[in-house]
Amino acid sequence: MNNDPVKFRTRAFWGIDKLQVAEPRQDTIDNIGDYHYYWFYADEPKNTPGSYWQMSIGLSINDEGGDADLFVSVMDGRDPVSEDYDFKSDFRGADFVHIESNSSFFEESSWD
Repeated sequence: MNNDPVKFRTRAFWGIDKLQVAEPRQDTIDNIGDYHYYWFYADEPKNTPGSYWQMSIGLSINDEGGDADLFVSVMDGRDPVSEDYDFKSDFRGADFVHIESNSSFFEESSWD
């Protein structure tokens, strides 16, 4: 049995920034280093026998030469930032994160 202290981060979500499947969102970030946060809900259980799911999140830039990075945190309520995230995409220009139920992340982090 592990007796290490447990730390939790909780977050209550209010629906205005929820991402919906196949419904693009448009937003503007005015200052370098600012973040805008959105959330999405995935309801496929990872450990259901035979269950496999995948989710993709994309970000494009309308400003020529612009560059934004995409950071995603999973299930614990953290606001993802460049120093604390679970998945990231930091390509020049558009970014894309693909998450699958069989990702090693879930086994390594003990999420189920």
